[in-house]
Amino acid sequence: MTSPHELDAWERSVLTRLLAYEFPGCDGLASQLAGLTVARRWVPSGSLDLQVARGADPAKVRRRVPVEGEAIDADGIPIHFLVHVADGLLRRLEIFKEDLSAPSYRPPPEAIRVTSLD
Repeated sequence: MTSPHELDAWERSVLTRLLAYEFPGCDGLASQLAGLTVARRWVPSGSLDLQVARGADPAKVRRRVPVEGEAIDADGIPIHFLVHVADGLLRRLEIFKEDLSAPSYRPPPEAIRVTSLD
């Protein structure tokens, strides 16, 4: 595993968009964005294992995956963005295409349609 490093601007923008959606615990998870780092980046999907700052307050969420986003890749196949939470802490941003191929581009965060799974 590589040492933790900062999220890039697109990764941070995607997480900010997903966590801005109203669901139980969204404010607590959004507060964890400060000091959030990438523990591991999964290629080619782009999924991220996340590490919150030491001492971050756990959010009160009801589901392991409380929110999801979807955007359309250049080939018309949906790309999914799932926020995974464990023990109230952000743990992973899972990114995958429905056909399991690698996304061909990073859609603009504003193009991601967000829904709560709660």
